[in-house]
Amino acid sequence: MSLALYAMLHLVPPSADLDWSRRTISHYALLPNGWAFDAATLLLAAGSLAVLVALRGAGLIGLRDAGPVRRGAAPALLAWVAGLVGVVWFEKHAQPSPEPGSVILRPGCAAPRSAPRAGWSLRAPCGPSVRGGAASG
Repeated sequence: MSLALYAMLHLVPPSADLDWSRRTISHYALLPNGWAFDAATLLLAAGSLAVLVALRGAGLIGLRDAGPVRRGAAPALLAWVAGLVGVVWFEKHAQPSPEPGSVILRPGCAAPRSAPRAGWSLRAPCGPSVRGGAASG
């Protein structure tokens, strides 16, 4: 659903008129159909939080111990979710400014920086039988 809302922003005016190669994605939130950007971003955050809860419930990650997956996955996923919520929560401005609304830059930077860390931490561990690309008996 989140992806469909993001796609809609590229197809439905007035957001369809934005040059996506020159604007940040959060610029869509400044337009009359910006509710779709906010909804898509919050749905993405909710889905990511659901993944975190499911991984925790399955015992694959812990908040303090590493579990079977490398340490850092839970904090990185939490930072991703917090960054996404922060992008929606804080007021956006059409022009950069040193005013309180410019705090959007902080969560806006936290989300994309933490997503790769979460993915890397959640990767399947390589055991001796698959290391090096060849299976051993």
